[in-house]
Amino acid sequence: MLRVFPLVVLMMCNFSLAGELQQALHIDKALPDNTTLEFPNDNKVLPDHSGFEVLNYVLMSSEGGERWAVLTIRNPLSGKRIFENNYVMALLANGERITPEPVSVVLDSGETVSVTLNFGIQKFPILQLYGRN
Repeated sequence: MLRVFPLVVLMMCNFSLAGELQQALHIDKALPDNTTLEFPNDNKVLPDHSGFEVLNYVLMSSEGGERWAVLTIRNPLSGKRIFENNYVMALLANGERITPEPVSVVLDSGETVSVTLNFGIQKFPILQLYGRN
């Protein structure tokens, strides 16, 4: 009986690891820069105003529906600024607009940083990220 126990534990570890590997993130194909998306926004859902410039982003997802993005932003204003999750929104393929999980990053004047953002588990993929400055 004691000989079987280590084998069972080893098998359980392998199944757990296989499940985690299936959930690895992959980079989603980017839409061309000239793509126009015109989903209605009757409730005027918009990110908060900020002084940050969105330079670029890379969208990622998992087979399980996790949605992530690496967002590169710049603080063009004088003085330190704090980037928070309410300064950016994601547009999903069903037209819904969502904000990422809470994040707070301090940027000095002129500083550029990349931030990894978690948009949770979503049925529809992210088509676009945008901010308002």
